[in-house]
Amino acid sequence: MTDSTAHPDHTRPLERTPLRLEVLGVQVTFQLRAADTLGAYSMFEALVPPGAGTPPHRQPLEEEAFFGLEGEVTFQVGDHQVLLTPGDRTVVPRGTPHAFVNTSGRPARMLILVSPGGSHERFFEELGTPVSGTAPAAMPADIDVQRVIEVAARHHMEILPPV
Repeated sequence: MTDSTAHPDHTRPLERTPLRLEVLGVQVTFQLRAADTLGAYSMFEALVPPGAGTPPHRQPLEEEAFFGLEGEVTFQVGDHQVLLTPGDRTVVPRGTPHAFVNTSGRPARMLILVSPGGSHERFFEELGTPVSGTAPAAMPADIDVQRVIEVAARHHMEILPPV
């Protein structure tokens, strides 16, 4: 019996170079795209410089999971504050307000899994700037908040007021 939903690339390593973008001061590397997982999820690696992070936001159609690799990132998930350090993980259920910021004095790295896949990819691609190398991005001097809100809305995300 064969599985008609099997993806031919699941049997061998992906050979393309991952896309790297700077998004709001965070370097985002596309590790797995929705096309690689039949739309089930997307996986990103985030390199977060000190002081960088996301504004409070929520997405009603996606679950997110974060896994700490290096450094420390402080999350606000609903009413809870979570410190993500190497080996720690946290899950953000769909619709839950959340944000993160690197409050340490050194860069932090984490894996981000988003399910279903696709929407975050398109958000990052529309808002981000291509980068090469692996050095942390610098925090942008000026962020066009209105543009971030508009791009987020197109990709089923809602930017919320600061807590």
